[in-house]
Amino acid sequence: EEISQSNEGFEGELKGLLFLVFGMAMVAIANVTCEYLYKQKDQIDNPFYKQNIVLYSWGVAFNGTLWLAQEIHSTSTGIFDNYSYYTVALIVAEGLSGYLHGAIFKYLDAITAIFAGVIAMLATAILSAIFFDLHINYLFCLGFGLSVVSIYIYFVEKSRIVCLQDEALLSSLSEEEEE
Repeated sequence: EEISQSNEGFEGELKGLLFLVFGMAMVAIANVTCEYLYKQKDQIDNPFYKQNIVLYSWGVAFNGTLWLAQEIHSTSTGIFDNYSYYTVALIVAEGLSGYLHGAIFKYLDAITAIFAGVIAMLATAILSAIFFDLHINYLFCLGFGLSVVSIYIYFVEKSRIVCLQDEALLSSLSEEEEE
C-alpha cells in the first residue's frame, strides 16, 4: 500500500512538473510573439494604441471562442454570473497590465518584461509579509538576490555593448573625415 501511495505522489509531481514546463513555454512563446508583432517593420510606424487594438482583438476572438465552447455545455444564465465589484476591478487591472506589457514589448524587450515580473514578485512578497503575515525564508531571498544580479548583468552588459558600438561608429566617422 505504501508503494502505491508513493507512486501516486510521484505521478502527481511529474504531472505538475509537466504542466509547469508547458506553462513556462507558453508564456515564453507569447512574450516573444508579442514583441515580434509590435516590432515588425510594417507595424513599427503604427501608433501603439492601434497595435494594442489588433492584439486585443485576437485575444477577444480566442477567448470568446473558448467561452462559447464551454457555454454550450454549461447551465449558467449569463457570462457575468457571480461577478462582484472585485472581479470587475481585477479584470480592469489585468487589462491595464496587458497595456503596460505591450508598451514594454514595443519600446524595450521581452527580457525587460520578465525582470518587471521579478520586481512585482518582490513587491507582492513585501506587501504579503506586511498584510498577511507571510514569512519570507532564505530561499526566497537567495532567489531574489540571483534575480537582482541577473538584472544588473543584463543591463550593464547591454549598456557596455551600446557604448562600444558608439565608440566604433565615432572612430569610423573620424577616420572618414581624416581622409
